Amino acid sequence: EGEEGEEGEEGEEGEEGEEGEEAEEEAGGGAVPLPGCTACNDFSSVSVLKEEHASKPLWLFSRSRIVLECFSPLYQHAYDFVISIAEPICRLHFIHEYICTIDSLSASSIPTETILSTLDSFSKVSVPEEMKEFITRATG
Repeated sequence: EGEEGEEGEEGEEGEEGEEGEEAEEEAGGGAVPLPGCTACNDFSSVSVLKEEHASKPLWLFSRSRIVLECFSPLYQHAYDFVISIAEPICRLHFIHEYICTIDSLSASSIPTETILSTLDSFSKVSVPEEMKEFITRATG
């Protein structure tokens, strides 16, 4: 009998824990990443912002991830460029995420140097070396 009572108590505790987590998510207690969308993730590892970063609409990550802020005054110009070199992954109301692929870059027919200089002009951070190498290989 003692064992049955203990199992029942454990089951109840587990259920309460799950309900508590669900309630926290619904209340907005912490960011819950969306599958395939890194726009909701923590990017605190990006530590070096350009001096004029507040006026720039792009975040560049790893070799191929681009995050576009839709509320930026430069949004339309940046959007027109980004959709010509990358494929959408996630489009939230204020943030869009794209990924550069070999196919999207080669289909763009934009010269490598133009892609790199345009990314740099719209980006809050310097273009990562990994991204430069990937774009150069894909468009070369």
